[in-house]
Amino acid sequence: MSEFGDLGEHFVVGLEGTALTKSEAKLLRALNPLGVILFAKNFEDSSNWQDHLAKFIEDIRNEARGSELLLSIDHEGGRVHRFPNGVTQFPPASTWKEHAREVGRAMGEELGALDFDLSFAPVLDVHSEESNPVIGTRALASDPQAVAERGALFIEGLESTGVLSCMKHFPGHGATTKDSHLELPSLMLDKELLRKRELVPFESCFGAQPQLLMSAHVLYPILDADNPATVSSLIMSDLLRDELKFQGTVISDDLEMKAIEKIPAGERACRCIAAGIDILLEGHPAEGSALSIAGQMAKALQQRRKKNKEFDSSLKKARVRIQELIRYRDSIRRKEESSTKSEQQTKILRNQKLAKLIESGSAIA
Repeated sequence: MSEFGDLGEHFVVGLEGTALTKSEAKLLRALNPLGVILFAKNFEDSSNWQDHLAKFIEDIRNEARGSELLLSIDHEGGRVHRFPNGVTQFPPASTWKEHAREVGRAMGEELGALDFDLSFAPVLDVHSEESNPVIGTRALASDPQAVAERGALFIEGLESTGVLSCMKHFPGHGATTKDSHLELPSLMLDKELLRKRELVPFESCFGAQPQLLMSAHVLYPILDADNPATVSSLIMSDLLRDELKFQGTVISDDLEMKAIEKIPAGERACRCIAAGIDILLEGHPAEGSALSIAGQMAKALQQRRKKNKEFDSSLKKARVRIQELIRYRDSIRRKEESSTKSEQQTKILRNQKLAKLIESGSAIA
């Protein structure tokens, strides 16, 4: 049992470099997080980076949850590509069109071969604002129904390989003019437009099987005048759970983004859980260790749970949803033996041909 009991199950955390430090190993054991997210900084820039990665992953799993640990990454194609080389870099989602399922399958094959369990994709935001600094070509389309159809195909393709998908960023980041990595965007939409545009892809992609969805650090005054979606029970519980009937698991966007940095770490974590978030993504702090900050958050959750029965109930409900997601992950995991390096290279060459085919097409439609 970890220092924080079962609370580690509510965290996906980032790591500092390309190898596990003694300090991080100790913190991993103390927290025992549900998962780890890797960024570009976590990959060796060398010809044998895959061997370094395999050792890194082995060390991580030895300290936390073993094979049950969720190893995750943002892998969207376009500018959101973390790997140094040897992994197909697909053009942005706006160009995939009828190839969305094939792209999902191709990405999943390559991620699975590297031992990843989860990709934070697809982006289900509708591209409706040309000056949007953060979404743009990351969106599948500017038409809500096209986003819905292509998003569903991508999810199907990715999960057919045993890699979990994650729909993001609920309830929609495509119409903002500010980047939530840098500041808090506010989206002045009326409810009718929100339902006809932003919510269409999400609602359409909600399925019967356990699913994962990521929140947006965006203020929607028509829904909640005071709180961005990630810490808003009006959005994450009343709208998402009660009105749209989403039964899956919800993870926050990175809690180190500047959109919500004014909220102290412990309070940030508690407000997320109270709002309806199940998993806290503590990924990429500008300063300090994500694991250390996650430890502070876990202490705050521990203290709040002791004092507040309603909060304890929220944690219990969240863990049920998390456990259902993990069971689903286990059910879709590929059981066959690992492919040889030659077979992997054949798949990559095929996937690169697909990427070039898509690249020769058009942009957002």
